Amino acid sequence: MSSILIGCQHFTARHTAVEMSSLLIEQVNKWGLVNKITMIVSDNMVAAVRLCQWRHFPCFAHSINLIVQSALEEVKPILGKVKAIVKYFKRSTHALSRLNDIQKQGGYSVLKLKQNYPTRWNSTFDMSRNKKRVLESQPAGSSLYPSAQPTTPSAQPMG
Repeated sequence: MSSILIGCQHFTARHTAVEMSSLLIEQVNKWGLVNKITMIVSDNMVAAVRLCQWRHFPCFAHSINLIVQSALEEVKPILGKVKAIVKYFKRSTHALSRLNDIQKQGGYSVLKLKQNYPTRWNSTFDMSRNKKRVLESQPAGSSLYPSAQPTTPSAQPMG
């Protein structure tokens, strides 16, 4: 399987199925590919693809991301606290520098805190894992953030 970008342009029209299908046909015609399209994979635009009389296949990665994002709703309060801690260190060069110093002094490798991005569900895992490693391996580091919890969040509410 392969994919190729055949065009990219600024689109100011309303994002209706008719407008989108016209744009798709226009791009495909530029390359003489009208009868060579077997399927379109996308996370949306189903109606536009059908108007072009092509088969549509939903993007599997996007579908998985929607499932994961839905499941993450269950731990949203905990993730919000983790995100706040990461944001604090990302915005304060002084606090981040102190955290890095504490990691080095403790003989630990400097672990970077990562922010999550909702469109990349694995970034939420990375954010939580790195925050946990930093705070558990450097108990003194958790004192740099006033409400940081040095242990793994539990299902219990965190005051």
